[in-house]
Amino acid sequence: MVTEFGCAVIPREMTIVTEPSAFGTALWPFTELRASLTLWAAMNWFHTTRFQNLHFGGRWVTTSASSSSSMLKSPQHLEQLPVLDKVFPGVAVVCTHRDPVPVAISMVAKLTYSARMHRSPVPVEEIAAGWIGRLELMLAALIRDREVVDPKRSIDVRFNDFMADELGVAEQVYGLIGEPVTDKARTAMADYLAGHQRGRLGRVVTSCEMFGLDEDELRARFAPYVSRFLS
Repeated sequence: MVTEFGCAVIPREMTIVTEPSAFGTALWPFTELRASLTLWAAMNWFHTTRFQNLHFGGRWVTTSASSSSSMLKSPQHLEQLPVLDKVFPGVAVVCTHRDPVPVAISMVAKLTYSARMHRSPVPVEEIAAGWIGRLELMLAALIRDREVVDPKRSIDVRFNDFMADELGVAEQVYGLIGEPVTDKARTAMADYLAGHQRGRLGRVVTSCEMFGLDEDELRARFAPYVSRFLS
């Protein structure tokens, strides 16, 4: 089955294929399909259908016994705040912010590594350039649309602040959506953090040079985002 939006033709099955992240499409060498996801109508359909799938049969979404709240997470939400606010009236949004250069390099590393399963040879520099351009568009959209969501229903969280006080930030998010932080929840989060310390499995070392990128150029391209959210 397909749903048509102008020139975009998107298979319904894609909602399953790209779970849990709409950015699964970045793994596909189909630039037309990735571009179609920037269409308002397409994303409107995508999010509503995606949410239905998440709740199908009561599976895939974890909620507490006292809550009906659910969480969606996708990098593409950065450029779709107006859609989220329209499709899910009253939605609470947590915008997390981090230095975009290492984020971009990390994603490029994952994409190029994964591409070995379906492309030979792997066009490393092509994939890197495409991802960098995509991220630049998403961050520009976030700058443009950040105020679309009511400040009473949204919060900005810097990565360094989160790492400095993970439980404290979690409690802020609970407060944003009006959920109580029970002793059981607090203990569960503390136990999880104790068993999942950053770097426990080692680190993957990457660099801009590995992918034919220039760090100074990237910082110049991402400067508007850094100035808006990280300065």
